[in-house]
Amino acid sequence: MEKRERFFAGSGYLGIVAPSTLYGIHEGAMYISGPSGVVQLDGQGETAMFDALSAAGALIPGKPNAMQEVRKLLENPHLSRTVSYLLCSARSCEDVLEDVAALKNSRILLFGCG
Repeated sequence: MEKRERFFAGSGYLGIVAPSTLYGIHEGAMYISGPSGVVQLDGQGETAMFDALSAAGALIPGKPNAMQEVRKLLENPHLSRTVSYLLCSARSCEDVLEDVAALKNSRILLFGCG
């Protein structure tokens, strides 16, 4: 249970599911494919889903405020694709927010595009 508590965010959220996550059913069994590999769900219900998402590396944890900020960024049409990309390799929502802040503070020079 200790591992599960790290993902609890107070309002029922456990984390943000990585956009690259896929699921499927084969021969009656459900599978989750995430950044860490493919995992078969062991049973049904919230605990089985949580365990499979965690094992597949598909659940990005974070503090409640960080998860809400990432959710807002995902709803922003100008940032959603970049944030989705960053979530695919993030260890936490806080990491994504740090990466977005670094990108916002960056300067880019393009030349020779002609």
